[in-house]
Amino acid sequence: MKLTSRQKHLRTRSLEVLSALRKSKSGSVRIVANQHDMELSTVMNHTNGFKKVNGRLVAKQ
Repeated sequence: MKLTSRQKHLRTRSLEVLSALRKSKSGSVRIVANQHDMELSTVMNHTNGFKKVNGRLVAKQ
């Protein structure tokens, strides 16, 4: 299945958010997503890089 150019762009930006979150180690997913002008739901839909631990979203390693 091929991604459209919009889907590719959203996936790239979502992966940038994930990378920034892994580097910061202290910020919440929502705060880092907002810093990159993206919504949390968009980041969640376009990446598979999060899991829930004790009810909180944590970046997978």
